[in-house]
Amino acid sequence: MASGTMTTTSPSHSMALSTGLRLVQYLADLWRAYWAHRARRASIVLLSSLDDRTLADIGLARSEIESVVREKSKQGLRHYAPDWQ
Repeated sequence: MASGTMTTTSPSHSMALSTGLRLVQYLADLWRAYWAHRARRASIVLLSSLDDRTLADIGLARSEIESVVREKSKQGLRHYAPDWQ
């Protein structure tokens, strides 16, 4: 006679697992937000270090730097899809 074992998860175990997964997701989102903020700050610092003529060449005024960086970050990144794929 073959005997099999059946494992079930208790409601408290599945609730703890669900809570743990939510915590991991929250921490991952927090980590991504932190690095997105750092990237925006780095972009602002880099653009601010350019002289006014270079900024004009790329179509920016010094007063627009922060708003342009923040607006572009809301639009998301554009991903390059090569033709050969």
